[in-house]
Amino acid sequence: MYNYGDNEIKDGIVAVVAGGGLGEAIEEVARNKANVFVTGITAKNDHSKKSHNFAKKHRINILGGTHYSTERFAYISMIDYFKRLGLSSNFIEDKPVMEDM
Repeated sequence: MYNYGDNEIKDGIVAVVAGGGLGEAIEEVARNKANVFVTGITAKNDHSKKSHNFAKKHRINILGGTHYSTERFAYISMIDYFKRLGLSSNFIEDKPVMEDM
């Protein structure tokens, strides 16, 4: 979504942080020499400006998937865990907030 780096994935490494991963996580992406970062909230705003500038400087592409969409799989997996404990559990589907991207 935000093409700040090369079009090729460097060394086959893609960094992924579910939810709102911009912030200190982008620095960890750079330390691990990844040039593609997938996370939930990538919208350009006052809160994320520093992360976007860091990504530009370090040529890291940022791909957004919405906060909800990147975390829902973990919640769905938790249903089986709760059921094994004998607890009733259901996942309630929602809609992603597209403004996150």
